[in-house]
Amino acid sequence: MFWSLIATLLAGLAGAGIAMLLNRATGRRLPKWITPIFAGGFMLAATIGQEYGWYDNARATLGDVTVIQTREQQAWWQPWTYLRPFTRGFVAYDPSETVEIGEGSGVSVVQIQVMERWQPAIVLPVLVDCGAGARAEITEEVEFAEDGTITGAEWLTVAGDDPILNAVCGGEAATGS
Repeated sequence: MFWSLIATLLAGLAGAGIAMLLNRATGRRLPKWITPIFAGGFMLAATIGQEYGWYDNARATLGDVTVIQTREQQAWWQPWTYLRPFTRGFVAYDPSETVEIGEGSGVSVVQIQVMERWQPAIVLPVLVDCGAGARAEITEEVEFAEDGTITGAEWLTVAGDDPILNAVCGGEAATGS
């Protein structure tokens, strides 16, 4: 957030500088209000560019991840978002970090990453049972036995169109009842 503020202020200074150069090049024939208009316009353009560029930049820092779901934003104080909403957050996971609990068990541990603009990233370890169409967060109460059985997990049976289940299981998840 600090660097975004610095970039916005520098864009404002650049806009004011360009307006002052234009004013000097035209023999000081431009109105006096042109400098703050240019500064504000450049600051607004920098802010909009940062909003629309955040998603691609955040994805690039994560490497080869699969995006499960995105969250777009539209707001009345950002009227340009009604033309094209920008991605404010997303949920992703790295398939290379997926680990199956036991050979042929169909239960995998997945590191779900929740990214939101202006917020710290959240990593949630989640159990996904493709055969049963269920998932559970791994908490302190969850225990893993030597034979691969899991105790203490609060399984949530989800619909077949659950985005996490579809992403991890490749659309082969059973429909929960």
